[in-house]
Amino acid sequence: MVQELNYVACQISSASGLDALQRVLLTYAGGNHIALAGDPGIGKTELIQQMPKIIDVPLLEIGCTNDMTDSPLLGFPTLVKDGQTTVTKWVNGVITEAADTGSLVCADEFEQLRQTVQKALNSINDDRRAVKRRDGLVVKAQDGYGCFISYNPGGSVARHVLEDSVADRFVHFAFKPLPAPLRAALALNDFSRLNLEKRGVTYNRTDKSIQYLRNDGNKWVDFFTGNVQNDTEGIKAYNAYTDHVEYHPSAPKLDSYDVALKIEEVIDVARNLAKNGTSSLEADEITALGVAEFSQLQLHTPSLRISKAAAWQYETLVGMGMEPEKAQAHAAQICVDQICYGRFGERTVDGDGGATVSDVMQRMAQYKGLIGEKDQNAGLVPP
Repeated sequence: MVQELNYVACQISSASGLDALQRVLLTYAGGNHIALAGDPGIGKTELIQQMPKIIDVPLLEIGCTNDMTDSPLLGFPTLVKDGQTTVTKWVNGVITEAADTGSLVCADEFEQLRQTVQKALNSINDDRRAVKRRDGLVVKAQDGYGCFISYNPGGSVARHVLEDSVADRFVHFAFKPLPAPLRAALALNDFSRLNLEKRGVTYNRTDKSIQYLRNDGNKWVDFFTGNVQNDTEGIKAYNAYTDHVEYHPSAPKLDSYDVALKIEEVIDVARNLAKNGTSSLEADEITALGVAEFSQLQLHTPSLRISKAAAWQYETLVGMGMEPEKAQAHAAQICVDQICYGRFGERTVDGDGGATVSDVMQRMAQYKGLIGEKDQNAGLVPP
């Protein structure tokens, strides 16, 4: 049976054609945690609230504040009745409770937390998957645990709002402002004038396998191969607003090793730019960036865990039937978004109001052959 989610996906990648729901589900299935950045009211929370319906695990939520300690997150003592006396008992915070029960957790306005509190969550959100409460109890993350953080990047493009070691434990998704036609439809709750594409997903908790589907008339077909899906059990259906999206044409097809290698080369460029500016690059790389000389870029250099996530998603998408060229563009986008997370990617670097930091790293991914050159006249090409 098909379940309607009453959700409209509008954050669609111009590199791969995947929407944010598809990308977030893939990231979760790969064992990674998710950070959603964007202004208030742009759909971050709405997306997160769809995930327990798809994954079939509970969702715990907490709003963060600037005076919050780690106690509401990791655990705290409380007084409880024990017969005729009152004793102190330690209980889980929202993060440790989600880990202990194999649930999803969302920490909203995560940027409000002090960096020392942010860093206290690192061990539960990396390969250790465990954290020690102040009472000494070690809480281990059970199967199903997944951590979402959402944050408003704020008005400054001169600094990051997350501690770098914290940011590296999440795959980042930047939510862009919604197109005016979609905002009008949302305000009226009337989507009849929009050209929406019906999409669907399935998720198997046992083997963490996923499938993406598209409704073609009266039948469901595989999103990548177009093969008819006769078994509709477990499909979660939603709408996608694709009118505002132009996909990149294909880049040269690469094998898995070359994709991983070129991702590392893009990260090396980011590392060199952050340290020495354009003076550290080869002449052809500077030409590819298309900007004047600059320095002191506050780029985030992703660790190997992000490269692993990108490589895993590339191979998984190809295995699902996605064209390798689009899958490698998707993998590149993961790293570009990571390098430019928050609002710092919006900073102009060429002095004339043109290229932003995100543009620069996107051009480098194109130069390395991971993403095709964007054709502004290409129109909408079915993914």
